[in-house]
Formats: sequence, C-alpha cells, structure tokens
Amino acid sequence: MADHPCVVDPTLTECVELAEKLAAQVPVVTQNLSNVTQNLSDVLKSNAPAVMERLNAAIAHIGEWVETGEAFATEQVPLLVTEIVYWGAASQAFWVVLGACFFVVGVSIARFAFKRWAAWCERDGDEDAARRIWSVVLGCFCTIMGFFMFTCHLMPMLKPLVAPRLYLIEYFQHLVR
Repeated sequence: MADHPCVVDPTLTECVELAEKLAAQVPVVTQNLSNVTQNLSDVLKSNAPAVMERLNAAIAHIGEWVETGEAFATEQVPLLVTEIVYWGAASQAFWVVLGACFFVVGVSIARFAFKRWAAWCERDGDEDAARRIWSVVLGCFCTIMGFFMFTCHLMPMLKPLVAPRLYLIEYFQHLVR
C-alpha cells in the first residue's frame, strides 16, 4: 500500500477522481444501511407475537416441571429421610454383627487352645507345635479384632436409632463438605 500513487501524492488527478467516486457512494451506502435496519425492525415487530407465544409456552412448560418436581419432592423426602436413617443403622449393624462373630469365633478358638495348652506342652518333639501356636495366635487375634469392631461400631449404629435428627444433621453436613 505504501507504493500506491495516492500515498505519494494525494493531489494527482487519479486520487481526486477516486475520492469523488467514494464520496458519491457514501449516501447510497447510508441509505442501504437505513433500509436494512428498517427491514430488521419490521421483521422483529411482525414476529414479536410468535416469539412471545413461544416464550410463554416455554415458561409454562418450565412451570409444569417445577410443580411436578415439587410434588415429587414433597412425596419422596419423608421416605428418603427414613431410608437414610435405616441405612445408617444397618450399615453399622453389619460391622457390629461381624465383630460379634469374630469375637465369638476368637473366644472359642482361644478357649480350645488354652484348654489343650497343658497337654500340648507335655508333648516334646511333636510336629503339631506350629499348629498349636497358630491356633492360639489366631484365637487371640480374632478375639481382639472382634472386640474392637464391635465396640467401634456400636455407638454409630445406635445414633440413627436413638437420635435420628442429629444423625441426619451430621449426614448432611458430611455431604456438604
């Protein structure tokens, strides 16, 4: 563009003629833009009732969804709250029962092993020595594990049953975090 003749000398006759042609086209371009805006305005005005009708239909449809959702929530929230409380108690009860089973099995194994311990100690060079030691270790381990499982899950199991509102508050606080 720097080597164009009008940039070098704007007084050339070619440049003057080009400027006059462009100046003559400005009113035509202005008139065309005015017509386009007028046409656009007319189109919007003529389609306004149809657009408003569609908007009103969409808003009515959204209102129906909200009413349906409200009715569903009103119906289902009490059931959901009850299920949350029962599930909290049941999930902890599983661990309490499992802990009690471990405890009973561990006590049984330990009791059997300790009853036989004196007889086992009298035998020297017996190949069942490893089994005897493992039975005592397993009995003690199961007893301790069952005791801790039972005691650690007993209070969380009772909380939804004894204080369901407190349990729900803590449950929803946990969900928000």
